[in-house]
This record gives sequence, structure tokens and C-alpha cells, in this order.
Amino acid sequence: MGTEGGMLVFSPDSIVKQTYEAPIVVTGIKYSEDNLSHVLSDADYLEIPTRRRNFTISFAALDYTNSLDIEYAYKLDDNQWYYIGKKNSVSFVSLPAGKYQFQIKATNGDGIWMNTVKTVTLQVLPTFGKPVGLRLLSSCCLGDIFSYRICFFLYLLFEA
Repeated sequence: MGTEGGMLVFSPDSIVKQTYEAPIVVTGIKYSEDNLSHVLSDADYLEIPTRRRNFTISFAALDYTNSLDIEYAYKLDDNQWYYIGKKNSVSFVSLPAGKYQFQIKATNGDGIWMNTVKTVTLQVLPTFGKPVGLRLLSSCCLGDIFSYRICFFLYLLFEA
């Protein structure tokens, strides 16, 4: 190849693909109810409030060479990876209460999938009345009240 300063010679075999394993970080969460983004500093645990089950998690691979070419994949408590291309966020709608392992992986700037996987524990809190103990307690109390009313009714019936 010719330049103003002379000839430029290189061997295509000397160009190597990038092997850098960039860390993946969680950068924010946005709840659809308030439409505000909450900036996170690489969280490993997220507690999702009761009334905010519609949310979007944002993340990034910290690779600054060809960063626009980085692709992502995620999985949530199953063995299937969902490949989402260059989009660096995932939205969840009405995620049931429970504990989930949210995992993210990415390519580097050269499009090679990295071995680095970021795992975030999502704890989606139950709505009021959903915990088993509360339902059991409610059932017992209602049963006691119902039994008391039947006994009282029978007492009044036979006393008269």
C-alpha cells in the first residue's frame, strides 16, 4: 500500500483477534411505574419491590474497542440463552415473586463470545397476602371466627 511517506507493508496473518475478557457490569434499573432510571454500581443482588414488577435492567461489557459491535445474551433460571444482539438491556413484565439468577454474557469488540458471565440475584418480593404463612394464618383466623359463629348460633338456638 502506498502512502505519502513511502510504502506500507504488513502481513494479514499478523493481525490477531482480540482475546481480552471484558468484565460485564449492571448499570441501572428502570421501573415502568415511575419511568425513572436508577443508576447502579455493578449490583450482584437486586430486590424488586412488591408493586414494581415491570422493570428493565441495563448492563454493559467494559470493552472500549469496537464497543458498538458488542452483542449480548441473557438467561433467567433456565438453561437457554436468549441472544439479544447489540441491545444492552432486558425488560421483564409481571415477574412472579421469587428468587431468580439472572445471567448475562457478551462478545468482545471482535465478536468473539467471552467466557465471562455476570450473575445477578433478583429477589422479587411477594405482594401482601402472598406469603404462605400469612395465608395459613388468615385461614386459621377465618376458620376460628366461622366456628365461633356456628357455636354461638347453636347456643342461641338451643337456649331458646
